[in-house]
Amino acid sequence: MHSWKKSIEDRVVLFKEFYARRNERPLLGFFHGSEYPIHRYEAARQIPVGRELAPADFPVEAYLDDCDRLFDIHEECGGDFIWSASCFWGIPWVEAALGCPIVLSSYESGSIHAETPTGFRGAESLPEFSLDNPWVQKAIEFIERIS
Repeated sequence: MHSWKKSIEDRVVLFKEFYARRNERPLLGFFHGSEYPIHRYEAARQIPVGRELAPADFPVEAYLDDCDRLFDIHEECGGDFIWSASCFWGIPWVEAALGCPIVLSSYESGSIHAETPTGFRGAESLPEFSLDNPWVQKAIEFIERIS
């Protein structure tokens, strides 16, 4: 292991020291390439542009290789941060689960945005949380397949 690369055990110690406010220096971490998930994930190139997106637009299998590739890039950069795989973080998950249409307006923008749902009247019109919600189901699918 190169001297700039730390083991996961060493990084965990650094984070414990940081949260206990006993760190001797700031923790450092890096992104290689764009910070926008649309630009980081090759699978995101298949997301339709300009229409309301649905959970079926995000086939989990297509994102698994990206997770491995992004982990490898993260590890090559060195630093103190700990890689954490997650559901594709280009989706505004909470908004989608609350019924907000989500749209990728363009690949150049690099982000998916949420719009106000039709008929929105305030907090009283928000749906109750449900494990049966298709977006919640998609998030669960991501978590189960990545872990």
